Amino acid sequence: MAGAPIRVLWVTNMFHEEGASAFRGIFVTQQWNALKATGEVTLERVLVAQGRGMSDYLRANRRVRAAWMPS
Repeated sequence: MAGAPIRVLWVTNMFHEEGASAFRGIFVTQQWNALKATGEVTLERVLVAQGRGMSDYLRANRRVRAAWMPS
């Protein structure tokens, strides 16, 4: 791939973390790792509602905007 890397904003409500259920977010995490391993994309991840409750879907707007349009 020529030129600048593709910039990907990954917004998800599941991502596998240490101590989590063996299957929680494992597919999403595998996809993240596969993209990262290519070295052809720049990844930014925003977790929404994971461990924060349903109201975080409303509060996440600020985090998503900050990740999408960094200062």
